[in-house]
Amino acid sequence: MNVLAFERDAIAVLWVDTDGWGAAAAKRCLGDCGYHVGEVESVTAALQAARSQRFDVAVVGLPRIDQHSLELLGRLHATAKSMRVLVVVDEATVATAVSAMKVGVSDVLVKPVGDGDLERVIQASAEDAKVSSCAADPPSGGASRAGRSSILGTSVAIGTVLQWIDRVAPSAMPVLIEGESGTGKELVAREIHAASRVADQPMVAINCAAVPASLLESELFGHEQGSFTGAIASKRGLFEMADGGTLFIDEFGELAGGLQAKLLRAIEDGRIRRVGATEERQVRVRLVAATNKTLSDEVRAGRFREDLFYRINVLGIRLPSLREHPEDIGLLVKHFLGDSWTLGEGVLKALQQYAWPGNVRQLCNALERSKVLAAQPGIIAIEDLPREIVTAGGEPPLEIGGNVDLETLNRVHVLKVLKQHRGNKAKTSRVLGINRRSLYRLLEKFGSKHGG
Repeated sequence: MNVLAFERDAIAVLWVDTDGWGAAAAKRCLGDCGYHVGEVESVTAALQAARSQRFDVAVVGLPRIDQHSLELLGRLHATAKSMRVLVVVDEATVATAVSAMKVGVSDVLVKPVGDGDLERVIQASAEDAKVSSCAADPPSGGASRAGRSSILGTSVAIGTVLQWIDRVAPSAMPVLIEGESGTGKELVAREIHAASRVADQPMVAINCAAVPASLLESELFGHEQGSFTGAIASKRGLFEMADGGTLFIDEFGELAGGLQAKLLRAIEDGRIRRVGATEERQVRVRLVAATNKTLSDEVRAGRFREDLFYRINVLGIRLPSLREHPEDIGLLVKHFLGDSWTLGEGVLKALQQYAWPGNVRQLCNALERSKVLAAQPGIIAIEDLPREIVTAGGEPPLEIGGNVDLETLNRVHVLKVLKQHRGNKAKTSRVLGINRRSLYRLLEKFGSKHGG
């Protein structure tokens, strides 16, 4: 066993050459790049080495992945949880690769592997390992993100999210953010980018649900001139636009099966191919994905690739819903309303008792609506809140919104909303929670010059 002693700050690689596959050139390349490489000839010996010394990455050469090797790989991962385990095999299937990831393997590479490709994967894994190894330490400078984040909240739930951002941001590994709609997934993605090593590079975002499925591949990977009807010129995709920075893919669970396979390749080796192109392009992109679905459920249902799920979920989190930290609602309300508005008696209690299926986004919209309908300038009273919030708090129902009682909409309220929307009756009726015919009836009743 040839295991080296080395300084703590160096990147340390444990080379496990079980089948004599060698790759001497790759090992020399690592040494030339300043890595420290310790070499053993079996996974059992690797277990002993990992117990006695600190390694960032273990590179394990195997002829194949079988049940015996899976057991050993799992033990190796458990011995040093911050160490990333890479496996290089003669052959592998999706099923065996997924099985390996389930026991803690970070990546599975199939021989032959180019020296440059191997070094790149080791580098990315080492960066992630160093993030994990200092996970219990305070962020850079010893300061908490609580005082410098755009994510508001003092609850334990939000504190956990902020700590997680500090831990994953410096890594180059993919990130998966799950959470209900309105929980702030894109805000978290932007915080990760801002705290990352590529914060000075672009962050490019796309919402898969907002792009037709037929155009999504072109948006992500680009296309060549004439590759399809309407492709009158070549176009860079978002991967190329985000090269060197971060690509944020929202509604990740909406990706079609064929596109999932192409995205997996882009994540694994950084190679993409424009639609209609014959040559691949190399990009270095930090991928952050978000979804309001539970992807593990989508995998079980056969709607999402299992291998892609395990590849993207290396550093994953599920954001808390607003009902899980109602103690933060007061702080959020103050932020959304500013200094010129206050809450009337019982309003904060009603807001905290409501379940908020639309989370923070719904809270913001409800406050904006209440400001428009407020009878007293600068004060939101209980009767100004949407009906469903008031009834959830056990208060008498207010007939505004849904099945509205038109008598409760006085002339001042209606004309104020109409003026704010510059006479647009469609927008006015939506804000008031009534249909357009009811709005015309009110305007006629009030004798407004805007009616008719």
